[in-house]
Amino acid sequence: MSSLIDEFEKLTNELKHKIQKRIDELENQKLELDELLTKYAKLTRFKFNKEFLKPLIEKPYKIVPYTKNSWRVIVPKIFDFSIGWIEDSDEAWTVFVVNKFAHYLGDIPDELEKKFKFKPPLPLKIWDGMLITGKDHQDDAWHRYSKYLSRRKGTDKIRIRKGKTIDLIASLLDDGILPFLPKKVEEKDLRQPPDQLDFSLRDYQQDAYEKFLQLGWVGIYWAMSAGKSFVALWAIAHLKGRKIVWVPNKTIKGQWFEYLDRWVPFAKKEVDVEVYHKKNIEKVRNNEYLLAIFDEGHRILAETFIEATTLNAKYRMLLTGTPYREDTFRNKNATAYILAIGGHPIGLDWKILYERGLLIKPDITCFIAKNYNAKKDKLDLLLSQDVKGKTIVFCDSRERGYALSKEYDIPFVSGDITNIDTRIELIRNSETLIIARVADEGISIKDIQRIIEFDFHFGSRRQELQRLGRTFHSKKKKVDYIILMTRDEYKEYHKRFDPFDSKGLKIQYIMI
Repeated sequence: MSSLIDEFEKLTNELKHKIQKRIDELENQKLELDELLTKYAKLTRFKFNKEFLKPLIEKPYKIVPYTKNSWRVIVPKIFDFSIGWIEDSDEAWTVFVVNKFAHYLGDIPDELEKKFKFKPPLPLKIWDGMLITGKDHQDDAWHRYSKYLSRRKGTDKIRIRKGKTIDLIASLLDDGILPFLPKKVEEKDLRQPPDQLDFSLRDYQQDAYEKFLQLGWVGIYWAMSAGKSFVALWAIAHLKGRKIVWVPNKTIKGQWFEYLDRWVPFAKKEVDVEVYHKKNIEKVRNNEYLLAIFDEGHRILAETFIEATTLNAKYRMLLTGTPYREDTFRNKNATAYILAIGGHPIGLDWKILYERGLLIKPDITCFIAKNYNAKKDKLDLLLSQDVKGKTIVFCDSRERGYALSKEYDIPFVSGDITNIDTRIELIRNSETLIIARVADEGISIKDIQRIIEFDFHFGSRRQELQRLGRTFHSKKKKVDYIILMTRDEYKEYHKRFDPFDSKGLKIQYIMI
């Protein structure tokens, strides 16, 4: 008995020692913080009031009404916090925007949901060209959405005007209404693939596929390299009948042909792959499809492209890693239209992918040069270095891209190379190359060691995130993402980097 007591006292003393050690550490950290804040107060005209530190920690954000259906959330960067999408950011503060459809992507923590005072949405659904209202809400729906509606049908539904379905869905989403009726994939449309597939789905991919089977119309909004395309390939393998895959350019079209050849060759003859373009829409307008897949679905928002969503397809799947858009479409937030086309949203927090080792954060460095010549000198230096792995230089300007290609004697891949196989061969087999926008998104390059962004499309945050997303496809353990800007470019377009914070990515700035 005495030995047990002795052992218990020993463990108790060890625990007390650890607790006291931790208390001492916290006290030292507090003293260091107090010293730092006191020093800061002496160096500036701002006085630090310690009494406000506790409430700041308890509520590290400020919610400000923005538009009719949205709010700004202002957060100091000392807190690891993300919500909605970033509107503005600097060295110390981040301004997020949240609206009524942001929470469909899982971006609003439960404890904040109540603070936005979302009103309960009307229980409206869309089915077969009708807005299903129920008897209690027909009048309200008729007056609120009349410009999209043609006539009442009975007391519980309203006929939708021809060609206005997507516009109506976008308005409903903007009001916080998720109007999609589940359309379960029918047993008669399923099959067992004739051969055992050479790939399997991760658990979250399998969950997404199961949701697709239950809902029939889904938008998958995951980070680049999280495996959106494999969910689509799994659906192609397990659904019998004709399918169509829509893509933004010929390079991604060629990659989809490779996917079909590699992973589901038995289904290749069932699949049409088309670039978003009016002439291609007209080409397939009279076809009937079991499944339509919209790859890089954020690119479909153009009057000549969006018609692709009106084609006859029983089931639908939209894929994009960047569903948020900063512009408007038909005088409405463009993001609402992406969600409207996508159907039931399936989101996945990037932090989960980091924790599971499915995404490896690249080392991001932005070199800020005093002028273009200094920026070009830095590119000269970088390209003279010996790198074991592929280097890609992104260059928006074709004129500049061709000039750099001639100077460095390395290939320049742009839309001028119309042969898909030639494009892909150059991208896959060149150790160093310059690429225009054709590889901004969708392209999977496994051996990238370094990306250098030399020329870019103004302040486009989506382009920046998509280009950085190419690093996630690399199998290298460490990938460098290097941005070259002049001081004027940084001053004008540094908002390109705003999404990095919300995705847990850090950037190092170096003046040159």
